[in-house]
Amino acid sequence: MDINKNAYKINAAIQLVPLGVTNSYEIVNLAIDEIEKSGFAFEVGPFSTSVEASMDEIFNLITSIKNRVFLEHTQEILINIQIHARKDGNVSSDEKVAKFRKSL
Repeated sequence: MDINKNAYKINAAIQLVPLGVTNSYEIVNLAIDEIEKSGFAFEVGPFSTSVEASMDEIFNLITSIKNRVFLEHTQEILINIQIHARKDGNVSSDEKVAKFRKSL
């Protein structure tokens, strides 16, 4: 097994914190829009957004998010990332939280 292979899907929590802005929700919504445009499986939470994609795709997405929010005149941001990866397989949000979701 090639442990450098990035084909397996990982689970990443991405949190964007805009600094020095009066309405941070507008900037966070731009980041969520970039995530939505990516086509990756994602779930928005109150503190971060979970995304499922390969490691390379996640880091490309983070670059896209950074570029998008800087185009909107944001001068400074923090991006916090949590990653769950496996050596030999995919990681999904469903395997972690499906049993806790309530039917609507």
